[in-house]
Amino acid sequence: MERFYQAQCAKDETMGESIAQALVNAGTGAIVVHVNGAFHSDYGLGTAARAAKRLPGKKVVVVSAIPVADLDHITVAKDDHALGRYLIYTLRS
Repeated sequence: MERFYQAQCAKDETMGESIAQALVNAGTGAIVVHVNGAFHSDYGLGTAARAAKRLPGKKVVVVSAIPVADLDHITVAKDDHALGRYLIYTLRS
C-alpha cells in the first residue's frame, strides 16, 4: 500500500508541475484546464494542491463530476460541496 501511495504522489507532483509550467508558458491572462480522475483533485488535494503550491497567488479551482442515478432527482449530499468549488452532476452509467 505504501508503494501505491508513493506512486500516486509522484503522479500528482508531475501533473502539478506540468500545470504550473503550462501556465507560465501560456503567458499573462492565460487559463489552464487540466482534466484528471477524481482521486487526483477531490477536496483540493493531490494534483490540485501540488499545482497551487507551485503557483502562489494564482487561483486553482477544482470542478468535480458526481455520478447520480437520475438527473431529474438529484440529492445533494452534505459532503458534495467539499469535493470541489464547482460540481457537475452526471448520469451514472
